[in-house]
Amino acid sequence: QFSSRAHRERSRANNARRHARVRTMKKGTSPEEIGLLGETHRATPNASGDDDHTDLNADSGSKTSRRTRNAVIIGLVVSALVFVGVKIAPRTMMNAETNPEREAESKASSAFLDLFGDGFYEIPTTREKSVRQKVKNTALMYDFIHIPKTGGSFFNQVLKAADRRLSQKTGAVAFPREGAPFTSWATYPLVDTTKENFLDTRERFERQQPVEYFGVDRLREAYDSGVRMFTKGPYGMGLCDVIDAPCAYFTVLREPVAQFLSHYKYSCLAGAENQRLWDERMKTKGSCDLDLLEWYDYLGGDAWLQLLAPGAGDDKDLQVETAIKNLNKPCFRYILTEKFDDGLQKMVDTMPDFENLNIEALNEHARKNESPALSDVLKARFQAYIEDERMMNELRFRMKRPAAVYKHAKNAYERKWSQPMISC
Repeated sequence: QFSSRAHRERSRANNARRHARVRTMKKGTSPEEIGLLGETHRATPNASGDDDHTDLNADSGSKTSRRTRNAVIIGLVVSALVFVGVKIAPRTMMNAETNPEREAESKASSAFLDLFGDGFYEIPTTREKSVRQKVKNTALMYDFIHIPKTGGSFFNQVLKAADRRLSQKTGAVAFPREGAPFTSWATYPLVDTTKENFLDTRERFERQQPVEYFGVDRLREAYDSGVRMFTKGPYGMGLCDVIDAPCAYFTVLREPVAQFLSHYKYSCLAGAENQRLWDERMKTKGSCDLDLLEWYDYLGGDAWLQLLAPGAGDDKDLQVETAIKNLNKPCFRYILTEKFDDGLQKMVDTMPDFENLNIEALNEHARKNESPALSDVLKARFQAYIEDERMMNELRFRMKRPAAVYKHAKNAYERKWSQPMISC
């Protein structure tokens, strides 16, 4: 019995010393306090020198020292918790603050990823469809995957211009303005693949309902007569799988760090679109005070790879490989932001459905979604972040996977446009 008690006492003493050292080092405890914490009760050895047998008087006399030790430990634990709480409270509060727009986007993103299971979606190499591609480099549906701050808003204007010209040429429209689901499409005349309606859009094409708009006979008639469909939204990947007619993907890609910096200026510093991505704390204060890395964390990382290779897989390197494979598919076309006009010209030169686009007029009149002007104070703050080598290196490290995809796309750009577009 006495031996067991001695073992317990020694175990408590050793644990107390270990935890005390950790806490005191974190808290900056004085050497005197460290010494006090080190004064733990040890069993008094008996005459034989065997300290496995405890002196009962020593055990009794240790109660006071144990109380003192415990009191100090409790005090330090409380202090440490307060210290840690102060450090993490701002980030915890920031994450806890709900923004209806971000919450809706998060729910939509989760629902989108759920469509593809535990892996990452890869565009099928071949798939038989009831309506087949008859004219080279054409499709019935052009599914635009909109990645924020790449020039995608301008590209939406390009698609609307193409839709108008084709409607004038054929004397028909892809869908009427009235009736379900078209009255709920904020993107009309473009097909809605935004967070509000992408699931409904997929279901209608998959079920071909209403049949007079989504049935295979209607799709065949539209394609053969020159009517075309265009989507608008980020959640279009995989839509071609459920459209029983020629379909092609489009996107606009931008160097990832430049894209993120543009998004930061637009959404954080400028609070664009009525402070759409600000939480209530930011709106109350009237400013977004997060730096580049804090904004990255606030958004939950830069997730645009999920738009090109969606899925719930854990292997992010595999996601990079899948995104590259998707960009390489014959039914995928992309434009680079820094070569925007060149990409538009390639569309005009190689794709019959875009041959009548007036690029000069588009550049002059189309509404480009540029960042609002920043104050001198915000400009200086942004410039300080850009010149912060540590911050920028960390940002580049975090974005190494999107950067790998972009590097491939840039290297393959000319080769991609020299190849025929085969619909999927």
